[in-house]
This record gives sequence, structure tokens and C-alpha cells, in this order.
Amino acid sequence: MDSILTENLEKVHEALKLHSLMVLEYRQSKTETSITGRWRVIGSPKHHEEFVDLKVRDKDVKELDY
Repeated sequence: MDSILTENLEKVHEALKLHSLMVLEYRQSKTETSITGRWRVIGSPKHHEEFVDLKVRDKDVKELDY
């Protein structure tokens, strides 16, 4: 796996852990131009908001649906 991809995935997993969000499901897909990850998590609404705020400011995140 590409080292940049590995680093970005680790950043997401660290942020989920930091915000006490438990991963229920994780999926990944790849096209010629991008790699997309989808996480289904549970946790408090406050922790979800904090996680989203963090990811919105992350320059490596190109698109975010929540």
C-alpha cells in the first residue's frame, strides 16, 4: 500500500480514536484518480462534531460527507 495512503488512513483512525468514536464498519475503494474510505461509527454527537471539524480542516481530505 502506498505510504501516503497508509499515513492518511492512520490519521483517520487516530482521529476516530481520539474522539472516542467506535468503528462499526470500514470500506475502501480505489479508482484511477482517488481512493475513498467510508467509516460507519458510533459515539456521542459532540464527538462526531469534533471529528468532522477536524477532518474539514485537514488539507488531505478532498471530500467529506457526514
